[in-house]
Amino acid sequence: MKILLVCETFSSLETLKEALEGDGHLVVRLKISSEALRMDIQNPFDLVILDLKSTESEMQELIKSIRGLTDRPLMVLSLETAPSSVVLALESGADDYLRKPYDLAELKARLKTLDRRSGHPLDLSDTAMAIDGFTIHPIGRKVSGPKGQLHLTAKEFDLMLLLMMHPLKVYSREELLKTIWGYERFGELRTVDVHIRRLREKIEENASKPRYILTRRGEGYYFSG
Repeated sequence: MKILLVCETFSSLETLKEALEGDGHLVVRLKISSEALRMDIQNPFDLVILDLKSTESEMQELIKSIRGLTDRPLMVLSLETAPSSVVLALESGADDYLRKPYDLAELKARLKTLDRRSGHPLDLSDTAMAIDGFTIHPIGRKVSGPKGQLHLTAKEFDLMLLLMMHPLKVYSREELLKTIWGYERFGELRTVDVHIRRLREKIEENASKPRYILTRRGEGYYFSG
């Protein structure tokens, strides 16, 4: 896997870089700079890690800048532990958020679930599915709907695919967290809610009154089918 580490200082990620390279990954480091991001991030990286010491507003701008250039999986590492910071990062476009200091084994496990080429949590086939005006191509990772071609992040696509594969099946937040993100830390359940909200904003005519991805109160989420 080719990983891009975006950071403020190279020294802050030296240990992580060595650990990932020890696992056989190709790691490229890049200092935070809008011009550098425009030049380098469109290289064929499999995954982006953003290491932050910035304020919430700066974090939001950086994530949105990266999201404007690539839909590759994006993990944020930050010292900020407030739930509001986690939600802001996810709402801005991050696929996952890990608080520092972190356990290296946990970080590697999360990276594996973010890597599109690794063992996918869903059974994929080349067969496109068409349901309720949406067409999704699992292998090509493309989806179109009433609004036309949709540009989804890695986890948004995985959520859409899972829900479309099983229309009307209700998935609890715990089930979605385990299936899509690969872990069961229930304190992270807000991750699911934020991604569902982002997905609704992209596919629904009115995200506050969804037609396709619905909530069954007290149980979870499902695709209307």
